Amino acid sequence: MLALFGEDLSVSFAGHWSWALCFLGFADQAQSVCERMFARARATQHPKTLAMALLFASMLPRRMNQHAETLVVSAEAIGVTRQHGLSHGLATSESLHGWALVMPDGSQDLSSLQTLAAGLRAASPSYAAPGWVGQAELHLQLNQYDDALGVFAQAQAGEAPSGSCQFAAERHRLTGVCLLARLPPDE
Repeated sequence: MLALFGEDLSVSFAGHWSWALCFLGFADQAQSVCERMFARARATQHPKTLAMALLFASMLPRRMNQHAETLVVSAEAIGVTRQHGLSHGLATSESLHGWALVMPDGSQDLSSLQTLAAGLRAASPSYAAPGWVGQAELHLQLNQYDDALGVFAQAQAGEAPSGSCQFAAERHRLTGVCLLARLPPDE
């Protein structure tokens, strides 16, 4: 598969499977699938496959709000993607790393994360949603509901031209959380 597709597709499929399990509420199973995917990727010793596995492996703890684990895996992803010139992977891993740095302490300065999200959108417009959602989550944490709703609107506007809607459900869920958190709630 490496010669035909340039990556081990079983690693990609396992990464998506781990996400699906996580989104369905099966975090332990998602983690198990992710660990097997990661082991397979390391065994291939193929840079693009390893970079992809690292991205999946850092997105899973990010989805589960495990900041420390996201930092560790995204840092390795940054190293691999930078070493092999994988710009899309680099932008994604930097965005994940930035989210994990800013989210736990509730930093009021979101400029570095906004810069990283812009880099992700530039590197891969069809895969910009995770950066938008992460940025909006930070606004939610800081009770900046109007800012969060603005980011969600930008994310939605970016989905149409790219056709990439894999994070639309999460965007809708978080928009609902934001609307209900406002005082008075906007049901």
